[in-house]
Amino acid sequence: MHFYDKFLSHTAMLQELSAQSDRHTQAFQKVMEILDTHTESISALQADATLIKATQSDHGEMLKELKTTQDEHSKRFDRLETVMLQILDRLPQPEGE
Repeated sequence: MHFYDKFLSHTAMLQELSAQSDRHTQAFQKVMEILDTHTESISALQADATLIKATQSDHGEMLKELKTTQDEHSKRFDRLETVMLQILDRLPQPEGE
């Protein structure tokens, strides 16, 4: 093999290595784009999760307030019922009962 043939052979190998390197670079760039997209998606999901937790906490507080209000209304109703029964007991009873 002559020097010129060896030179052509090495040149062809270097060109192939360069082409492979270009393909690897393109693949790496694609992977980086995918990672960026996933990072954005994960950030959005984390923000949504934080909002959901805050909303759940707010709803929990609202439920506690509703329970307290319901308990207060039940107590008022019970007192009203007691007063109404006392009033009924004081009314004159029809004869024969």
